[in-house]
Amino acid sequence: NAALCKMFGYSPAEMETKKFSDLHIPEAADLIGRQLEEHLDGTTVLAKNIPCITKESYLFYCDINAVHADLDGKRHLIGILRDVTERKRLEDGLRASEEGLRKLIQNIPGFIFDVDGSGTIRFINRVDPPNFTKDTLGKNLCELVDPQYRKSLEDALHDAFIKRKTVTLEIKARIRRHHDDSYFAYAAPAINDGKVTGVSIVAVNATSLRESEIQKDALTMQLIHSEKLASLGTLSA
Repeated sequence: NAALCKMFGYSPAEMETKKFSDLHIPEAADLIGRQLEEHLDGTTVLAKNIPCITKESYLFYCDINAVHADLDGKRHLIGILRDVTERKRLEDGLRASEEGLRKLIQNIPGFIFDVDGSGTIRFINRVDPPNFTKDTLGKNLCELVDPQYRKSLEDALHDAFIKRKTVTLEIKARIRRHHDDSYFAYAAPAINDGKVTGVSIVAVNATSLRESEIQKDALTMQLIHSEKLASLGTLSA
């Protein structure tokens, strides 16, 4: 029809001379062949993101909906094409963004939790070996916290989930196996469509931060001491 001719850039007379394979890039031949067979035997009705090519060699993507019909006593396969190039571009961009975010979250030097209103862990960005993520999911976050800090954590979860507050606190927890560490934790409401669906928590190892600060201070003192010795040497010369 006219819409199909316009989509591919051919005149009706030119389109009548084209084979189905002429409308697709050569690299997609196997994919098109499989999809066509599935259309013919009724296995697949909708083929998604099929790469097509125009007369001017412009690549675009279509969803093809196949319908069987009897015309003049013969069985025909009618294809209905819809240009989904923009949708595919957005989906590809979203996947790339999600992958980048996933890598960032997994490699961030801290622990990120998503918990429900009662503190049950629904997501953790990473665990230290030999722990496994599956063994942590479903636990209550309070189970990982030293008993004397659990009330503070429970209050923080309540304030974030019920009062929609962002809370900062310091806790001692065993997130790393066999390590009871101090953490600076930040709890904030996770809001979806205007409703609080859980609490997001970022926990940064306070022990490591303090050790880094101590090392930094020690290096600074060494540098100052070295500069003083160098000054004394210059004066004596």
